[in-house]
Amino acid sequence: MPDWQQCEGELAGGEFPLERYLDGSERSAVFLTRFASGRAVIKLVLAGQAQAGELVERWNRAATLQHPHLVRIFAAGTWALAGMPLAYFVMEYAEENLAEVLRERPLTTDETREMLLPVADALAYLHGQGLVHGNLKPSNILAVEDTVKISSEAVSAGDPAADIRALGMVLVQALQSSAVDVLPDPFREVAQNCRSAGEIVAWLRSPATPVVKPAARKPRLRYYVAAAAVLVLGAAIAAGVAMHRTAAPEAAPPVAPDRPAEPPLSTPAAPDEITRRVLPGIPAKARNTIHGKATVVVTVAVDPSGHVTEATLERGGSPYLGKLALEAARHWQFSPVEGTGPRNWMLRFEIMRTETQVVALRAGRE
Repeated sequence: MPDWQQCEGELAGGEFPLERYLDGSERSAVFLTRFASGRAVIKLVLAGQAQAGELVERWNRAATLQHPHLVRIFAAGTWALAGMPLAYFVMEYAEENLAEVLRERPLTTDETREMLLPVADALAYLHGQGLVHGNLKPSNILAVEDTVKISSEAVSAGDPAADIRALGMVLVQALQSSAVDVLPDPFREVAQNCRSAGEIVAWLRSPATPVVKPAARKPRLRYYVAAAAVLVLGAAIAAGVAMHRTAAPEAAPPVAPDRPAEPPLSTPAAPDEITRRVLPGIPAKARNTIHGKATVVVTVAVDPSGHVTEATLERGGSPYLGKLALEAARHWQFSPVEGTGPRNWMLRFEIMRTETQVVALRAGRE
């Protein structure tokens, strides 16, 4: 298996920088990259010459597809890295995917409906082109800025019925039901009676379609206030999986957000100890879901020259906001201190609707 992380800094195809390793397996890896001066993602796949040619041809066909709820593929090609033959494609950067949200909690019925429409609309477009998605699952339902999109790299000819069956399983997973036949109404009717993506879209857009309100749930601390911004699924899984706060009974008192555990001993930073502060870029739609203050804590290791060498997100709080804070923390710089080993700092980001504040604490006993 290649050591994919060691590939950071390489230039794929002589054009796309492998800026940061995001994920991978024995035969593939995903990196943050740049396209047209904007943020993008590149996926590398180990492949022989014949297979690489087939993959690139498929990805180039997918790149010609135009639909607001399909992830755009910008470029595809082949490349050799240290003798390894690779195929690659560059696509839109997604802030989050549905699988990450479902690890935290199921969707409400309203959220499921808002996710289902753009996904079914994209499937209807593909089926109208004589194509299928072929790999529909929560991890391939993505938030790109404020829009729900489905991945497009696996698109090929096939049986549309397989996509509809897969969409039924997505509903089961989104609502964390045990099977299609025990889904809450009206989703059971969709999964059992709609034979095509076009029927699902028409059903969802029909004024006669009932709107089901989610039953009140027992309040759970992690789902309130700051955690609401979490489940924005990428600034929302967007206007699409538009993550709203979990409804609580009206009489329930406000609950404070989860706060990550902090080291028991810490010292505030002196004015001259930090030479560069970077705040996370929080999309407006994510901020609008915050009521009160969302707190995210990142611990960073700093080398003697003042550069951050490692950043770790403390447990608790919002995973979505945490990813943004983690990325910002990697770009902080501190005053150099010669003759010392690595130093640890705790950066506590306090995110509100109108602003972001940060408190820097030197971790450990002085």
